[in-house]
Amino acid sequence: DCSRFQDRQLELSPEPVDISELVSGVLREAADVQKLFGTSAAVALRNTRVGELPRAVMLDADHVRVTLERLMIQAIQGTETGHIELQTEYDNDRGQIAFTVRDTGVDITSVASEIGGTVIALPDDGQQSSLSGIGLGLQVSQQIAQAMGGEIRIDVAGPENIVRLELPAPVAERGARGASGPEAAQDQF
Repeated sequence: DCSRFQDRQLELSPEPVDISELVSGVLREAADVQKLFGTSAAVALRNTRVGELPRAVMLDADHVRVTLERLMIQAIQGTETGHIELQTEYDNDRGQIAFTVRDTGVDITSVASEIGGTVIALPDDGQQSSLSGIGLGLQVSQQIAQAMGGEIRIDVAGPENIVRLELPAPVAERGARGASGPEAAQDQF
């Protein structure tokens, strides 16, 4: 995908996507990767929904899945203990979906000064191996998000890294609603 960004040849194929299925698949993949890294016992994977989500929205499922998997893998690489959360919310007024990855790992603001910008020096505190490639991964993810009309935002709030993928995603079925229930539902993986 990376070489296609520079030529702006990324082919998008929006289709109706079941949000719950997409997120579950990403979390299953993250759990498998987590086992490879040997952190599955020390790091909890969480799935949180904020508010009511449409059953299906129009997205390029493959590119969204790959982007979310990259963000989750980066969180796994930098998190030895604590948690990694994938939060999903939908803004009906804007027709936009947001996927937020929160983790208690290494502070990623020390890796990249801005997503599409320059990767700055890695910290000299023995954490370089767990952080290598994060800046490039965020840059590629940002390029995919921008090709889909969205963006990625990074913030650090206390002990958490917060990486938020926002994408335009009109509801695929008029009035269809899926994951209803409490204002903030949470599943543990």
